[in-house]
Amino acid sequence: MITRFMGKYASVLSFKTDQKIDGVILTSYKNKDGNISIIVVNNLKDALLVDVSLENESKKQHLFLYQVTENLLKASNFKLNPAKIFKNSDKLKAIKILPESITVLTTNGLMQKNVEVIE
Repeated sequence: MITRFMGKYASVLSFKTDQKIDGVILTSYKNKDGNISIIVVNNLKDALLVDVSLENESKKQHLFLYQVTENLLKASNFKLNPAKIFKNSDKLKAIKILPESITVLTTNGLMQKNVEVIE
């Protein structure tokens, strides 16, 4: 999931969180082409809800939500397409992060048939 959206020369972005939860890892980065990605790794057995707020020009772009879990990957019909598209990325409320999952919110709307980012 990470290497599909992260270019070779990506820059790590700063972010703020209101709470830190053991078993949940957050990071964000920006590719040279300007695409931004937020990664949430949920190692917990329970789902959680997160709010996301972007600053600057990024809030005017669509955000694409990708999620994988072990069960989703095992399905014979699995395709790595966006599970949801947020057209107003200014403030996103209560995004469900699946248990034991990797979630990527990105301005880069790749479909299964597209190649990954290379830069």
